[in-house]
Amino acid sequence: VFLFANSKCKRYFHNRLKPSKLTWTAMYRKQHKK
Repeated sequence: VFLFANSKCKRYFHNRLKPSKLTWTAMYRKQHKK
């Protein structure tokens, strides 16, 4: 199950076209120590 900060992140994730996805994913992983 994926948790999204907002609809924008969710949209980026599903589209897989925006490099921003890598940024928020890295931040998410860093915050959650994954």
